[in-house]
Amino acid sequence: MVQRSAGSHGIDLIALKHGDIMLISCKYHGYLRRKEKESMLMLARRAGGKAFYTARDKKGKWRLTEIDEYAEEASPHT
Repeated sequence: MVQRSAGSHGIDLIALKHGDIMLISCKYHGYLRRKEKESMLMLARRAGGKAFYTARDKKGKWRLTEIDEYAEEASPHT
């Protein structure tokens, strides 16, 4: 099941399947601010799930990437 969250809340999609929880932020240009990243990681931990963001790569394809608390910057353009 996927639920869309309207508005600018940081989390755009919540996906649930067989007990797995995915919190997803959709970014058109691929930039995820540190504050957004920290907020999503906190919410994912509280929900017992994982945080992800999706953005277009250089070829225009959407890529889903897990947000890692140790990563300095999140960008699919590399």
